[in-house]
Amino acid sequence: MAYDSRGDVQTAFGIQICPIAELVERGGIVADRLIGDRWRTSTELAPAVRALVARSRGGVGATK
Repeated sequence: MAYDSRGDVQTAFGIQICPIAELVERGGIVADRLIGDRWRTSTELAPAVRALVARSRGGVGATK
């Protein structure tokens, strides 16, 4: 997580809504965009992160 005080990330990734969390794969590819404040706790965010890790390994949960 980062705070984009100058708007650099907003410009680079075309973010127009806050709060937003982007799950980024190696190489800077946005794998998933989580919009809204429901993603604020680790309990809510963990399944999305686990799915990203599984996809990167080609394992269970490899579908988006």
